Amino acid sequence: MTGIMAPPIGFRFAPVATGLERAALIYWEVATNVSGPVIDQLHPDYANIRFKLSGDWAYGSARSRMVPVTDFATVTGPTSQGQWASVEDGHGFNITLLPLAWLRLFGGTAAQWHNRLRPLSDLIGPDQATSLSEAMARSSDFAERVATANAFLQRLWADSVPHPREAELEAIEHALRDPDCGTVEELCRRASLPRHSLCRLTRCAYGMLPKQLLRRERFLRMLRTMEVRSYREWQDFLDPQYVDQSHMIRDFKHFLGLAPSRYFSLDRPMLESSLIAMHQLWASGVDPFHSAPKPDQS
Repeated sequence: MTGIMAPPIGFRFAPVATGLERAALIYWEVATNVSGPVIDQLHPDYANIRFKLSGDWAYGSARSRMVPVTDFATVTGPTSQGQWASVEDGHGFNITLLPLAWLRLFGGTAAQWHNRLRPLSDLIGPDQATSLSEAMARSSDFAERVATANAFLQRLWADSVPHPREAELEAIEHALRDPDCGTVEELCRRASLPRHSLCRLTRCAYGMLPKQLLRRERFLRMLRTMEVRSYREWQDFLDPQYVDQSHMIRDFKHFLGLAPSRYFSLDRPMLESSLIAMHQLWASGVDPFHSAPKPDQS
């Protein structure tokens, strides 16, 4: 009897504790299931705190420019370009941060971390980084690491005070998920902010200006739609904000450095493994990334 082959990387997800839903999106853990390095291109994304539990890890803006990760705990800031990643015999735990975390917990410094990977100590100081890293290293399983992450964020949240722009930030987050919000002017209207205030807020919380942010979200919406479909069907699912296919191809090259045909011809071990895990989440009724296919897309 032939067994089902395990994906190259195993993913596990866990929700954040009640009360932290506005600061962090999800906790997730990865572990390689194959010998040799697993290499893939990661999409533009929210910021992540990463803990290298074991193995060899490397990241870079291009496959030929990946740099080994030497620190146990790092932060990948919010990204607007695809990042290449390599992992061999690896095991890692991750905390995905939401924009409000930058605004309320980390002093509105997202722009300083945009498209950058730096030690966790640069974000929270060496004492806190050492304490958290040691706690993560002592944790014997996924559940303990989730509890450690919850305790860390709960302490930060309890010591923080509400930011005066939290309501406006929430309005921005809702607008970015709406394909009908395609201009900076419309984003200003929905957030009830003048343009200069909107620019300041998105840099503090997202690390980028509104125009770049809207362009990234438009691209990610389409990419999520395309990745649960056959490539042959992608032209039928253009985001309403795209004028035509050439418009979308330009965004592919801008964000990922590749044309769509080249992108979909690559081996995607990390992406395919994560989609398997995401389908399991969707089946359980959980959709933290707002990416589950609609019933007619199944």
